[in-house]
Amino acid sequence: MLIHEYEEKKDFATHMKVSDIYGVELLKVLIEETNLKQKDLVPIFKTESIVSDVLKGKRKLTVEHIQKLGEFFKVSPSVFFPANPSSKDFLEVA
Repeated sequence: MLIHEYEEKKDFATHMKVSDIYGVELLKVLIEETNLKQKDLVPIFKTESIVSDVLKGKRKLTVEHIQKLGEFFKVSPSVFFPANPSSKDFLEVA
C-alpha cells in the first residue's frame, strides 16, 4: 500500500512539473527523455542548424514545427503552447 501511494504522488508531481513547461523547454525535455540528438529532429526542422537555433532561442518554433513535433513525439500539438497564451513570443508565424 505504501509503495502504491508513493508512486501516485510521484506521478502527480512529475505531471505538474511537465504541465508547467511548453515550447522549446518542453522540446528539450522530450529530447532528453527519449535520448535523442539534434540530428534526429532534422526531418522536422529541415537542417541541423535550424534545430540548434531553435534550441538556443535564436529562432522560434513555427506552427508547422509544432504540428510535426506532435506527430513525432505522439503528443497533442497543444502541449507546446502555454496554458495561458498571453505571451506569444515563443511562436513564429510564417
